[in-house]
Amino acid sequence: MHPALLGQMVEFCKSELNFPCVQITSNARLIGKEWMRNFGESFVDMMTLSIDSFDENVNKRIGRGRGNHVEHIFRVAELCETHDVRVKLNTVVCSENMDEDMARHILKIRPFRWKVVQMYLVDGMNHNTGNEAYDVPHLAISNEQFRKFVDRHRTSVPTIVEEPNERFVKAYLLLNERMRFLSTSEGGVESDSILDVGVRRAIEQCDFSAGQYMRRGGNYFEKGAPFEREVAAAAPAAAN
Repeated sequence: MHPALLGQMVEFCKSELNFPCVQITSNARLIGKEWMRNFGESFVDMMTLSIDSFDENVNKRIGRGRGNHVEHIFRVAELCETHDVRVKLNTVVCSENMDEDMARHILKIRPFRWKVVQMYLVDGMNHNTGNEAYDVPHLAISNEQFRKFVDRHRTSVPTIVEEPNERFVKAYLLLNERMRFLSTSEGGVESDSILDVGVRRAIEQCDFSAGQYMRRGGNYFEKGAPFEREVAAAAPAAAN
């Protein structure tokens, strides 16, 4: 999305809709100093940065940037700290990065939450799409492989939050480029477009469960909670 349009959106969400938490999920490439000055501090509470590897060769193989993705992530993380925007990291664990040790890099960024997600195949989005460029079954990993990745990082990164495949089903709303919600269960069911039937009706047509969303800990953000407090809260669990 063009940075100017994104800026208008976050300003509208905070100023007009009075959203208590405005979050952006970004690959960091187009977020710059001027954008953060104009929009970040006033209208954005949380920036979720997508980082699947700190090895640029891996990033290029999975289609994440052109060799400078890690640089962008660190750059925007620093901007967030300057402008009082809290940083969350998302990592999808797949066959390309499952053996990587990311701890020292994550600790440099100091996210208040690092969510690691087991690679999940969704019909119509990254599996059985009819387009080989979008189908990625070769990136899927087993539950055991995912568990090894989590265990490797749990002690050193206490803010890690794991999300295996079973926690993903019915707990997310996925909106595709046709403005249709996708089922996260098998079958790849699409809702009608939200432009045609509205958001509420479209949600009713997919398999989203508010209860499942809450059970996976979807309601976690608290503006202003310091990194140190959340590390302390997570540390006992990390030691178990």
